[in-house]
Amino acid sequence: MLRDRGETSDLDNDATCRRLLDLLATLPFDRLAKAALGEPPRVRAILGAAGQQTGGDERSVKLLRDSLNPLSRFEFGKLDCLAHSREWQAK
Repeated sequence: MLRDRGETSDLDNDATCRRLLDLLATLPFDRLAKAALGEPPRVRAILGAAGQQTGGDERSVKLLRDSLNPLSRFEFGKLDCLAHSREWQAK
């Protein structure tokens, strides 16, 4: 879902965001953040925005933020409705 920016979801944008946030609430965010370091920057940005919205571990959110080039901008697709998407360099 993160790699394809939620584009394969049959749900509308808001429902896709809610589904992502619901899934993230059931998983340990610190482990997801560490695993995401091997993913493309767009995936790290989307996960960081979602983690910030769900109240993920602050150290893990910072780890994701520090892994991004501050000059880059990312296409979030259907996940653009995340509350902190602009803070995470969404176009």
